[in-house]
Amino acid sequence: MHEVHHNYGAAEIASGEMTSSPIALHQFASALYHMPAGIQGTGNNFTFVGSTNRTGTFVSVVDTAGAAITASPTASAWQPFRSELFGLPFVKIVNASAQTTARTVYVSGTSPRG
Repeated sequence: MHEVHHNYGAAEIASGEMTSSPIALHQFASALYHMPAGIQGTGNNFTFVGSTNRTGTFVSVVDTAGAAITASPTASAWQPFRSELFGLPFVKIVNASAQTTARTVYVSGTSPRG
């Protein structure tokens, strides 16, 4: 039987920016993210960029048809990360709008340990 461990994290979207700091998905088997109440860009999809290294080059994450992996942000709600993203150690959220003030995106998930 596997014991389930919970992991937590946060990413920042700086004022004037559209892209978050790196989110370490490698520590999760599944995870949710929480967009803050004041997030700009709700109603527009955001995309993801990924990398194998926290400080490496981040590139667009696309599906098998070459379309960007997207999500629709909902302010003050927990939403699941799409399963395709868990093949990458690090991702960043690319919002549709620059933020007028810094925003924190919280991440919570589980990681099974045998």
